[in-house]
Amino acid sequence: MNRRSFCTCFGLTCLAVLVFTAAAPAPAFATMGAVCNPPCTANPTLGPPSPLKPLTHAEIVPIFWGWGAPNSISEGQILGIVQYTLNGPYTAQLNEYADFAPPRMSAMTATDWSSVTHDFSWADVETEVNKEIAAGVVPFPSTGTDMLYAVFMPPGTVSSNWPNVDGFNHPGSFNGAPYTFLAVFPGAGDATEQLKGYSHWFSHELVEAMAQNVVLLGCGNQSGIADVCPCVNHQYKTNGLNLSGYWSNFLQQCVVPESYTVLDEYGGSPESWTAIGNNVKQVVQGEAGLYATFEADNINKYDETSGSWTKLALPNGEFPSTFSVGLDDVMALATDSSHLYYYTNSSGSWTSIGDPSKAYTGVTAGLFDIASDRGGNPNWYDSGSWVNFVGPGDQFVSGQDWTAALTPGHDDVVLLMLNQGWNDTHHAANELYIGGQQSLAARDTDATIIGMTTTGSSGSYSLQPWNLVNSAPQAQVVLVDGANPVVGMSYSSTSSLVSEVQQDPESIEQPPVPWTTISQYGEFGTVNPVQRIIGNGPNVYVAVGVSF
Repeated sequence: MNRRSFCTCFGLTCLAVLVFTAAAPAPAFATMGAVCNPPCTANPTLGPPSPLKPLTHAEIVPIFWGWGAPNSISEGQILGIVQYTLNGPYTAQLNEYADFAPPRMSAMTATDWSSVTHDFSWADVETEVNKEIAAGVVPFPSTGTDMLYAVFMPPGTVSSNWPNVDGFNHPGSFNGAPYTFLAVFPGAGDATEQLKGYSHWFSHELVEAMAQNVVLLGCGNQSGIADVCPCVNHQYKTNGLNLSGYWSNFLQQCVVPESYTVLDEYGGSPESWTAIGNNVKQVVQGEAGLYATFEADNINKYDETSGSWTKLALPNGEFPSTFSVGLDDVMALATDSSHLYYYTNSSGSWTSIGDPSKAYTGVTAGLFDIASDRGGNPNWYDSGSWVNFVGPGDQFVSGQDWTAALTPGHDDVVLLMLNQGWNDTHHAANELYIGGQQSLAARDTDATIIGMTTTGSSGSYSLQPWNLVNSAPQAQVVLVDGANPVVGMSYSSTSSLVSEVQQDPESIEQPPVPWTTISQYGEFGTVNPVQRIIGNGPNVYVAVGVSF
């Protein structure tokens, strides 16, 4: 939670300290300035941890409450804010507080046109969330999930229970199932100010909710990791977003992660890695190749032969909030969530394919190129036309051979297969990971990693039973082509951020065996840790370190 005010200290004007390491130069770190009257007279210290569990596998579910009248900012733009914030490096520095996976946004969203309760309290927001859950409009909080319902209210919404406040986060429950929610209600203003306000306070409450186990001392009544950093923000020139700074106890600085420092490519044997890019943001692989955005937010394609990157800028000067790579194509969703673009290697150009009347919640490309609408319904883009399926899903992932969908209650995984329609696998899961060659893995409700494949050929697959792949929880999991498709990442020492990238040495059908460590990155400040692994294609890539 924080007070309603905007600091004049944006972006680089707050950068002060240059730090260099033996491995690579670290960029300037953001520091707290005096112009915004920071609540701390000295650096805060870590207090005893809160009893609240960190949201290590956070799933964000947007809910719009009271969104009846036209506003200067659209719901689609707010969905773009959420996707952009989650898919880049912004939450990466939270790894010092727990073993966090990159958060993801649900394909399902909700809009309640009724007016916001006058002088609302946190209990009123919880009631609104529970109403949408009960109606089946948004996913249920199920066993083992880290659900974070993000409630957005119209600009200028105020309550005497929350004077001069733009947002808060709080634990909630539905029929005894726990979850966390956040509320964002910035002050009124023109479109530019609203874009700043919603992005700033969403990012502020996001990191505090995810790291709700962290309690800081020494800053009066401000104990959240973003509350103590009111003077550190970053204004993005490409899309106008303004993301909040948050406290890194390891670095003893307020930070706004802006990119991953290095992108490394795996050479096929342990500890064989080659740097192929610097300062990357979103990195996605598919059978069509490796694509990434850099600090200018344009999509770039990597050429394996020359080792160079080629910019593939979206039309009309737009920038992606999220994108996915398929067999020969890329699907990119612009930051307003209504403009959807399609690129093929064979054509070498972008085509606008979205329905401007819709606000899409995500894309996944493969044999089936899927764009989910706000109801969580999958829309299949097939040879220039759309096939619309009715029936919501919480998550969709596409690979070479089929698309997998997670049901809203996380109680089943269903597969869309060529000429066979949708097929139940009859197994609950909390998150899906897909790769090439008929491989699917999932994080089970008990946090173990399970996997399955199909037999047969395209158009006549037979489903095989789910198997245990790894009983140890993994911060991240990806699948790649080949006989050893499962790659995971864990942190062996949170206090010093030692990350291990591991690979399953057996095929996904075999009984679980010890994994092989293919990379270990040491303490932050001497050797940057792995922050994200990239799969769903022929190779393994890792994004290493964070730049501020």
